[in-house]
Amino acid sequence: MKNATKGALAAAAAGSLLLGGAGSLAYWTDTGNVSGANIDAGHLKLASPSCDAAWKLNGGTFTDGTTKIKPGDELTRHCTYSIDLVGSGLTAKFDVSVPALTGSLKDALSTSGSTFTIGGGNPNTPGTPVAVANGDTVAVDLKVKFTDNGAPTSSTTGDNAFNSATALGAVLGSTTVSVTQDH
Repeated sequence: MKNATKGALAAAAAGSLLLGGAGSLAYWTDTGNVSGANIDAGHLKLASPSCDAAWKLNGGTFTDGTTKIKPGDELTRHCTYSIDLVGSGLTAKFDVSVPALTGSLKDALSTSGSTFTIGGGNPNTPGTPVAVANGDTVAVDLKVKFTDNGAPTSSTTGDNAFNSATALGAVLGSTTVSVTQDH
């Protein structure tokens, strides 16, 4: 045999061994571990609630079970909370809601106009992101207005539900102030 033929056969045999003729081609591999970390979650809470003794009607007295309201009237109440925060560099949004506002009351009463103030700064409307820190004081001025939307158009028994101070007192008792971390 010629040397060129012998060399070609040797190269073909070597190639078949490398390409799987005697098993598979092996690669070197290794693994490494990633070290863990102690991660603690923080929290954001409204603490130490303090509210005026009672709701006010148009700046004056509102007596549960006695005072009747009419379209255009506004009920207000001032509350303060402190921020209990574990974490830093946080912005939050505040909100005011009255979950019991359902049916015709939902159309007749509105919480728009409620404001909150952080540490004596300027009043903000609910849903506005603001920076908060642990220990900040949050002042909330709640407003529930009896709007003209859905107001009774006659003095029938069914419409008197709008004037029931006892029912209104229960509705106002479900008012909530919430704080949510802003993303």
